[in-house]
Amino acid sequence: MFMLLTGLTFCTTEKATVKLSPQQADNIRVAIMNWMECEECNAGELDTLVRHGNQVVGSLDAILADGPSSARRETYESHLRDVYREMVEYQKSHPQDKTAGSEDDYVNTYMQNYLALYQTRAATALSAIGGKDARAALEKAEKRELRPDVKAVVQESLKKIKN
Repeated sequence: MFMLLTGLTFCTTEKATVKLSPQQADNIRVAIMNWMECEECNAGELDTLVRHGNQVVGSLDAILADGPSSARRETYESHLRDVYREMVEYQKSHPQDKTAGSEDDYVNTYMQNYLALYQTRAATALSAIGGKDARAALEKAEKRELRPDVKAVVQESLKKIKN
């Protein structure tokens, strides 16, 4: 599966390649990131992504399989380590507030949640987009080893998918 969101070519399925202008590719990249990273998700992020239809199915399939990009993971991990160190520092002046677990435990827990967030949002978007390629991506994901909460969202997305 080939994805290039900043260039002219974007693979939407394993069978078809669509030529996109740099502006179109950027719009798609922004729509995907807005949906993946929104906090309250009440500003139409999913609807904006769904309007791109099959142009985003390949990317969502990849996100469902692998989660955030390595660059996003590195950035988030760095953020988590900073937060943990701030909590430890805070604890020095507030000994009643104990930091639970080690830094690595903290980071691993929240990194797994971050992966699950991306995967569940990809499944939800694929279901909302619908169609043969989106269904195939969800069916492929259903066969993978996934965290139980992610697996449940994939299965629910398959039940709700638009054809």
